[in-house]
Amino acid sequence: MVSRLLFIGKNTSLCHLLLRQGYSLVPVPSWREAEPLLKTGAAPFSLILLEAESTAALSVFLKLRELTETPVIILAPDGQRSPEAACLLAGAEDYLSGCEPEVLQARVQVALRRHRSSLDEISFPGFSIDSRRHSALLDGRPMALTPKEFDLLYYFAQNHSQVLTRGQILDHLWDGEADDRLIDTYIRNLRRKLGPHGRSLVTLRGVGYRFLWDTVPDTPPV
Repeated sequence: MVSRLLFIGKNTSLCHLLLRQGYSLVPVPSWREAEPLLKTGAAPFSLILLEAESTAALSVFLKLRELTETPVIILAPDGQRSPEAACLLAGAEDYLSGCEPEVLQARVQVALRRHRSSLDEISFPGFSIDSRRHSALLDGRPMALTPKEFDLLYYFAQNHSQVLTRGQILDHLWDGEADDRLIDTYIRNLRRKLGPHGRSLVTLRGVGYRFLWDTVPDTPPV
């Protein structure tokens, strides 16, 4: 399962580190760019990493908490620990001051493991998918999906709005032991079973696919 992280800050080296660890990462430089992503609620995140000066850490965290219950790890510059207790008491998942990359990796893994059960079900208006029960509901009715169709749809839901290349899909679901025609067949079947919502599976020619739940024009899928 690919965890989707929101990184609020400008530390590109940490972003590259998390990407190398295989996470799906959405980096934004500040709270201003993060706010609209969280307000829509259309693309759930597994974890938020907030890079902030001590003077702003608590206030920005409280703004985040107004919009989402997603766990938040606060990353403060080295030595800036003064708001640590206040942030933790307010509900922050963790507070790290000038931590080493290996420590950050470990803390991210621990946070994700602690909240894994809450990530098993992904919901959008009119659609939900639950990996524990291996079930998907469309407009309140169970979808008849083969095991591989379920895995593909769940992979898209986990990475909502993100571009997934054919190579990523093949590696994730078939360990690279398949060809493009097989993906075409599964995409076609999923669109048919999603009915009018099939347009949410968008093809980017020569690149891959994006899952944009009910946010694209009401036209036949490409």
